[in-house]
Amino acid sequence: MPSATQLYQYNHVPETKANLDWADLPTIDLSLYGTESGNAELAETLIEAIRTKGFFYVTNYGISQEEVDTQFALGQHFYELPLEEKIKYQPNLEAGDYNGYRPAGRRVLSGGIKDKTEVWNMATNDGRITQPLPELLQKNKTLIENFSKDLHDKVLDPLLHLIAIALELPADFFTKLHQWNVHDESHLRYMKYSKFSPEEREKLSDGLWSLGHTDLGTITLLFRQPVAALQIKDHKTGEWKWAKPLDGSLTVNTCDALSFLTGGYIKSTVHRVSAPPKDQEHVDRLGLLYFARPQNDLVLNTIDSPVLKRAGYTQNEFEAGNHKVPTMGEFTTLKQTWQQKRGKVYKEEDGAEILPGFQGPDQQDPAPSDNGSNGPGRQLVSKRKHTPTACGVCRRRKTRCGGERPTCFACIRNGRSAECTYETKPTETKSQALKRKYSAADGENNIHRRFVDILRTHPAQDVNDILNRLRGGASVDELVRHIESGDVLLELSVAPEVLWRNNPGNLSNIPDLLKTAGNPYVRSLIYQWKFDSSIPARPRPPMMGLHALYNAPYHTATMVSSIIDNCEPSKWTTVSKDDELLREILRHYFTSIYIFFPFFHKDYFLYDMLHERRRFCSSLLVNTVLAAGCYKFLSEARRLWELSAGERTITRVQAAIALNFEHGLNGQDKLGFSLCITAVALAQDLGLFDDYPATMSNAQRAVRTMTAWALFASQSLQSYHHEKPPLITSPPSIALPTADGDFGEIWLKYAASHSPIPIRFSDMFITLAKFRTVLNEIADRLYSPANSDKVVNIYEASIFYRRLQGWYRELPSHLDAFNLVFPAHFNMHMHYWLVVERLFTPHIAEASSSSPITLAINPGKIVDDARICMRTLIRLFYGSHGDDGYELFGIITAQHVGFAALERISTMQQATERSLQEANDSDALISACILRGQGRMALFGDMVFRVMYKFAPLDLASKISRFTNITKDDNTSTPLPPVQGEWPMYVGDIQQKDDRRVGNLLRAMAEISVEDRDSGEEEEEASI
Repeated sequence: MPSATQLYQYNHVPETKANLDWADLPTIDLSLYGTESGNAELAETLIEAIRTKGFFYVTNYGISQEEVDTQFALGQHFYELPLEEKIKYQPNLEAGDYNGYRPAGRRVLSGGIKDKTEVWNMATNDGRITQPLPELLQKNKTLIENFSKDLHDKVLDPLLHLIAIALELPADFFTKLHQWNVHDESHLRYMKYSKFSPEEREKLSDGLWSLGHTDLGTITLLFRQPVAALQIKDHKTGEWKWAKPLDGSLTVNTCDALSFLTGGYIKSTVHRVSAPPKDQEHVDRLGLLYFARPQNDLVLNTIDSPVLKRAGYTQNEFEAGNHKVPTMGEFTTLKQTWQQKRGKVYKEEDGAEILPGFQGPDQQDPAPSDNGSNGPGRQLVSKRKHTPTACGVCRRRKTRCGGERPTCFACIRNGRSAECTYETKPTETKSQALKRKYSAADGENNIHRRFVDILRTHPAQDVNDILNRLRGGASVDELVRHIESGDVLLELSVAPEVLWRNNPGNLSNIPDLLKTAGNPYVRSLIYQWKFDSSIPARPRPPMMGLHALYNAPYHTATMVSSIIDNCEPSKWTTVSKDDELLREILRHYFTSIYIFFPFFHKDYFLYDMLHERRRFCSSLLVNTVLAAGCYKFLSEARRLWELSAGERTITRVQAAIALNFEHGLNGQDKLGFSLCITAVALAQDLGLFDDYPATMSNAQRAVRTMTAWALFASQSLQSYHHEKPPLITSPPSIALPTADGDFGEIWLKYAASHSPIPIRFSDMFITLAKFRTVLNEIADRLYSPANSDKVVNIYEASIFYRRLQGWYRELPSHLDAFNLVFPAHFNMHMHYWLVVERLFTPHIAEASSSSPITLAINPGKIVDDARICMRTLIRLFYGSHGDDGYELFGIITAQHVGFAALERISTMQQATERSLQEANDSDALISACILRGQGRMALFGDMVFRVMYKFAPLDLASKISRFTNITKDDNTSTPLPPVQGEWPMYVGDIQQKDDRRVGNLLRAMAEISVEDRDSGEEEEEASI
């Protein structure tokens, strides 16, 4: 394989001699950049160029023609590779993935001709190219990375600096959003337009190789391409002009993200690719481009610029239409998915709505506007169009429908807030919709036919591998595509070299008595991957690149967030000025406590922290969050809480919930619960639990919805486990959203993973909120003053059980029993079985009765199954993640499993089988290790551990001492700080609820210790 030094000679074809209608584009000479006067002159020229033309040339950018030609040569040799080699690197284009190879023929041009455009994208989203590369490019990866870095540093950064100057923003405003080593979607592209035959050119009625479109990033850099084909749509006249290749230049255009950020002040320029003139129609056209995009978690709101305010550009399309403003990552995925749809027919989706508030370009040439301004009078909302079809509700009511999406105005007027359903897409007629649905169904049937053929023709072992991956969450389409494009079955069987498992003393081994037919967790992927030695080849994780999740404990992963990287939390606290430390505390908080106990919207909180806004961020809330890492922040949060008394803000509600949680972790849950009561009262005063007006902004709606449900879920959890009546008896009026990502995402980077991995946080939040809604009803039935009977009867238990079963069966696939992997997944499943067990434990004796309910439901079997599942889950959790992570809900589940083990041990007969004894000991030891681990980070864990250690038999206590590296004297001699804990613990034969409160238990234990010491001293004196 030749190296780049052998390839760099690249011969450009001669320029056209045709007399074309060339666009008159301005030039930005970067040799003038770097001085105050030069920057001012260039900024003025640049802003005029991008506002009037949208395209411009850049010269003297500091990269030699030899370096550029090397990239052209690499691109040329890449496209000379066999198709079967290139197709190996095709991503999941239908899902919006684009890094890798996109073959020709995916779009239908005019005259029914398929396109001949091939694309190769290489992402540099974290400063390196981490995607798989063919050998040719792999050998030259460093050279390609350096070339991309030069483009970023020598071209992109200066241009962004000049735009910031022109908009009267801080000099580094845009460069901070495009940092080289921060995750974004910037990428280098080799692009090839192959020539058409004379017959094909004749059928190509409009002579276009690519229809008019905009790019979705900030700016695009296109290197000089002698084959004339690029055409630009003039902002003012709407006319199409040819872009002339200029020696030693870059052709640059502005894109969607920059338009959104400037409220349309800078336009995203429409351009297209035409068939070349006659003297070049016999050659292929090779393109070299760099697409610059801001960081993925940037919310595309209009920026706060004096220039934009004076000109009246204060809202972009999303804000003006009261739509959700997407992040850059969300917008990229949505638009790429739309652009890359296979089989796109010529002009089929002109002006189609890609997402609410944003439409694809209309290919019809509009009449020229009266002026080039897009100022205060620009029309952000299009005129009302003819509605091809009404929504389902309006059709049933026979009401005039405007067709607005997601909810039409007619439904909003009638008080309906749910999304409308339509039979057609926004621009479709009914007949077009029927054709689309028929084509989709036919395509799906074809995919399934091919899948069945694969199952019929492949060997049995390969079929098993395929089915395991299908069960793991892969789609049929994905499997068919990968199998037909290469032998991925070999790849499926390759196991990683490193496999981490925590198994001191074989504690986390799964005993045979737990491997029952009704235990779904011994068929889970993590069990097969790490615990089942009988499987010769470990099954594949559900997605490519997720091996790290199964090979390493969760606490070794780090959170990836460019917005945290740029935040300065020290501006919000007086405790510390060490921003790196504060950012590290934030990362740990969002990957531990926040996932299972979220009290606010992370994205809006961080965005306002970064921009020093106080809508969804406050010093009180910041210090409360940081209190998870250091008690000094808790003291500061308490001080700020007192100073802000009387304020009625959403951040005070959020801080109250979080402070309630922090007090509970520190053995002060009696005081903490009073903060929960305050939070509920303040939330009701602010109307958080009521329906919101339609005019409310998307940001306010998202934050208020999440806060209302977080507060409701938190008090549900506390009421159930503290054995108190709920503070709120019914869930918020505003419904939980159904769309992914409404509550943000958390991305994790493992050492062995090539790219960050999402935890699917929004799904997790919604799933937990639904579960805790049922929990709230159980708590209301058990502990409400109106109910004298504090035990649900068998009939009520069966009703709650069916509700819980429905929730369990409807879990998203990535949260179900087969795919659980993160600690939060284990906590959620263990909590489910804990609640089920407690529902039916009082009714075990009724299993022998012949009532209709007990004939349908066997309480004894349900309790046994629940206990088996919990004992399995705690082993899987401990073996996979150990006890070093900050997993506070594990205290609750470890307490339950541990004390249940102590109870079984206390009632065991001498002749009990050794395997049963070892299983019970393992339950207790694993629980003790988890409690001890959490006790190092939260006083609550240490309190529960002390109680468990005190009640353990002597031989078991000795084992606990050995496994947790303590002695009995060490444990009992260390005094606890004052405890005001009301957490109930189910210990031995203690029946009175007040006696089971952890604070009372610890005080009783302390008194016993004092009495034992005094009696020992008396005996010693008597012997003297």
